[in-house]
Amino acid sequence: PDVADVRPAEASVSRAEGGEALTLESFGFDVPADVIGAAAEQRLREDAAHGRPLPPGVMPAGAAPVFSFEDFEPDSLPPRPSLGDYDLHSEVRRGGVGALWKARHVASDRAVVVRIFETAHANREITDRFLGAVDELLGIEHRRLVPMEVAGRDGDSIFIASEGFEARTLARYLRVQTEVLALDRAVDFVLQILAGLSFMHSRGLVHGDLRPENILIAQDGDVPDLRITEPGLTLAMVRGGLFGRDPWTLYSGAVAWMAPELADDPSAVTVASDLFMVGGLLQLLLSEVPPRALPEIIENPATSLRLVPTTPMTWIAPNSPVDMVAVLDKALAPDPSQRFASAAEMSEALDRALMRAQATG
Repeated sequence: PDVADVRPAEASVSRAEGGEALTLESFGFDVPADVIGAAAEQRLREDAAHGRPLPPGVMPAGAAPVFSFEDFEPDSLPPRPSLGDYDLHSEVRRGGVGALWKARHVASDRAVVVRIFETAHANREITDRFLGAVDELLGIEHRRLVPMEVAGRDGDSIFIASEGFEARTLARYLRVQTEVLALDRAVDFVLQILAGLSFMHSRGLVHGDLRPENILIAQDGDVPDLRITEPGLTLAMVRGGLFGRDPWTLYSGAVAWMAPELADDPSAVTVASDLFMVGGLLQLLLSEVPPRALPEIIENPATSLRLVPTTPMTWIAPNSPVDMVAVLDKALAPDPSQRFASAAEMSEALDRALMRAQATG
């Protein structure tokens, strides 16, 4: 229904069982809680109570949320004690591409994370091609990356072991915040991400899937420590054909963050399209709103990238510092040639924007 037709008394907000979604009952919309954050949740409740228009980032009721991070209790899972050189302790999450486990390398007694891939529809040639692509990504080390250490096969299973890093996703971190991040904290987060991305780009690699569930954050004293997970892995899965010929099988949850030029081929990632995703992360950190509204994206990903524009920061947060809005506009420019040329250039622009914002109060 048209929001204008809904009387304030009819607008109500309730939390679904498990606390994973908010439901605007009169409007027929669900808002994924991991997307909007606690502060935006409060604003949403106030808007619903007064019959005001919905904020950007809403999605049709029943549609899958952008962030699909499922936790499983170890006791509820079938036992799987070992895989190759690893003892598997507990399953962390499961999705369309397989499962992620906390594990321990037997010989070294080191904590690791093991991703086990669902390969029921992939033959030996495909899995060999995929493992060959992943080999190029192993051993890439940088403070802002979670390195993948080993890729292998154990019976019918293929897996990747990564360094163990006790942290939570950026999506979950934002979920428990009671207000929008301070400007300097948001910029610091993005500068950390850009440092890792700059190193990848210097090695001729791109990421292609920079969204909050692929950024880990740990607390190092009072300073949050961010790292990018599995650098380059999504592209390796797509280019290796591990999950068939339709790349949207892997990218459906990332569409809100993707550059428009990837509509025809989401695996054709460049430095410019990586930086577009970083711009989207910056917007989320500053406003709790993803770069694109969601309904059309869920229905038709490729068409959405072509036709659905990003939501302007001046509309979401009209009092944002002018220089910071300029950085966002450049990072999220529809034309890739108009974006920053490198992660280093974007970092310098962010630094300057932050200093000017602080100088002007």
